[in-house]
Amino acid sequence: MKYQIHDIIFDTQEKALFHNGESVLLEAKSYHLLLAFIQSNEPVLSRDKLIELAWPQQVVSDGAVNKAISKLRSHLEQLSPDVEFIVTKPKFGYQFCAPVKILSEPNNTLGSATLKPSIRPQNRWVIIVICTFLLISLFFLYIHNTLQNTEEKTKQTEFSQFRFTALDGVETKLSSSKDGQVLFINTDVNGQASLYLKVNKDIPKVLPIKLTDVRDIRLAPDGKVIGLVSQNRESCLIEQVSLASFDKKTLLDCSQFSDVKIAWHYDMQRLFIQARKNNATPYKIYQFKIATQVLEQISLPQKHVALNGDFRLAAHPTQPRLAFARYLESDRSEIHVLNTHTLEKLATYPVPYVVGALAWDAGNDVLFFTAEKTLLQIDTQSGSEHAIKQLSYPIESITSTLSSNGKVLLATQYHPSSRIKRYDLNTQETKTVLNNAALNRLPRQTDNQSLLFLSDMMGTHDLWQLKGEALHKISLPFEFGFRRFQIDSQKEHVLFEKKGALYELNLLTNKVNTLITAEHKAYVANYSQDDKNIIYSSQKSGQWQLWLFNKTTLIHTQLTQYGGYSGYQYQGGLIYSKRNQAGLWRLFEGKETLLIKDFSNINWLNFQLIEDNVYFYRKGSGIWRYNLTAKEAEKVMKSNHHFINQFHINSAQNAILFAELKPIQGDVQGFVIHDML
Repeated sequence: MKYQIHDIIFDTQEKALFHNGESVLLEAKSYHLLLAFIQSNEPVLSRDKLIELAWPQQVVSDGAVNKAISKLRSHLEQLSPDVEFIVTKPKFGYQFCAPVKILSEPNNTLGSATLKPSIRPQNRWVIIVICTFLLISLFFLYIHNTLQNTEEKTKQTEFSQFRFTALDGVETKLSSSKDGQVLFINTDVNGQASLYLKVNKDIPKVLPIKLTDVRDIRLAPDGKVIGLVSQNRESCLIEQVSLASFDKKTLLDCSQFSDVKIAWHYDMQRLFIQARKNNATPYKIYQFKIATQVLEQISLPQKHVALNGDFRLAAHPTQPRLAFARYLESDRSEIHVLNTHTLEKLATYPVPYVVGALAWDAGNDVLFFTAEKTLLQIDTQSGSEHAIKQLSYPIESITSTLSSNGKVLLATQYHPSSRIKRYDLNTQETKTVLNNAALNRLPRQTDNQSLLFLSDMMGTHDLWQLKGEALHKISLPFEFGFRRFQIDSQKEHVLFEKKGALYELNLLTNKVNTLITAEHKAYVANYSQDDKNIIYSSQKSGQWQLWLFNKTTLIHTQLTQYGGYSGYQYQGGLIYSKRNQAGLWRLFEGKETLLIKDFSNINWLNFQLIEDNVYFYRKGSGIWRYNLTAKEAEKVMKSNHHFINQFHINSAQNAILFAELKPIQGDVQGFVIHDML
């Protein structure tokens, strides 16, 4: 069948769109989604209705629906960029608003006569008997397979949900023992963190363990000790705490690492450690043998060091199995399973998600993992993977254990939200600019009455504009996602990176123009002072360096030789940070000079150069201003524990826009597993 959608032809047999000699082949999700829109009589389709029509009898996450909508929009707008095909209706769903008409029906008649072969009377009964036998056999085979599939599906999805905790605030960092004890941290609305231990249906009890500087904590499989990671700017320790006496024993000095996470081996003779050297290097997995004090790397071979690394580790509670995730791209990961005795890789499971958390089933070889709001599982025997539950909010951590109800899977979930505030540098007063239930981030001021920011208020991470009191979503043919962006000096263009390419959005026409193709592997990008050049970072030379792209001549020139990640032009030279080394640097006439030693490389996201002033963030302190002429630094705004390292100083240098996390509420949900496989 063929449909005309505005000026586009949709051929259902070819599964393709056609327009003025151009064509786009539709993948399965886009094809079924488009059919659901044009064949429905309802003016607005809710998410649930779309899932029912496009993905019947499947568990589909909000993220999958968002991506499918975005992909379909992109296909249609690629052919007709001036037409709005799909409109998001907040709190209702989606409306397909382009006109549709049927051009042709399926042709079920034969165009010419067909000669029928003659069949002898004595053979006719033989053929009838054979056909009847085949039909009966196929019928019973169909019934058998249907019953078998139904039974398997029932086993896979049969579980009951219950609420495990109901404390004020939010619960995080779940871990459990083989005997049913569950450990977690509760942070109340005032930011006060406490450690709780809960057994089955008992009331959770607070443990007398201070959580100052604690970055990770794990209950051992025997339920008698806790492993915890304490880390601050000066030191890092992995310690063992007895639950009987609460005495501490230092296991490892981890000062060489940052962002340390741990998991116990099932026999408690080893710890597995996820860590990286600094926040500019990839995560790796290590094993630490407690008796011999031997630490060795067991993941991420040299050929993969350019990746974000291996993370989300989970050790099996009763078997020599270790699972971890390897980040590949923003929508793709691998789950690796190792034999912990031989360190031999047992399996690799590619998954079309970024893995949020990992946990083994308490009783068998099933591996649970999460992707945003969705709980999924992998049967490591068969390799099959499927979604088992869609929760209301993103999942932070999961664990599986045994309880009086049998085998249970526990999950912590919460929905973060943030407000955007404005701090006046003259009066030192703070005013709330935007406050809603969404996660609002990366505010950038365009003029006194307008700002751009990222928000998930429509379910996807989009670019928004606030002008006065009016909110406006910037309509793009793709989901903007969480990515750094910069506005030019005329406040007319937005510069951003996507998968190694650099794009420029015209705020007046809403058109997106490609500046640099993906082959240049661009990442952090800034306009020059006259907007005629782009300074961007890339590792196309084999390491992160800064490059200059001339928008007129289209020529790329390498600027740094000893590393560069985020930088600005200044007085014929550069002011910049590096990816693998802390500090703010100046390059002038080929000479590199260190300006600020205490300058974390996390500042690549926000640091600004305005005239002779550099604005940057110091963790736990606030926003600082360094004057390049006087060579002096001063704190201009103090931060609190709700502060997100996302801020912007206006061009007049009299105000700071920043994002502030709001108090979070969440709880632990439990799922009793009834022989899921």
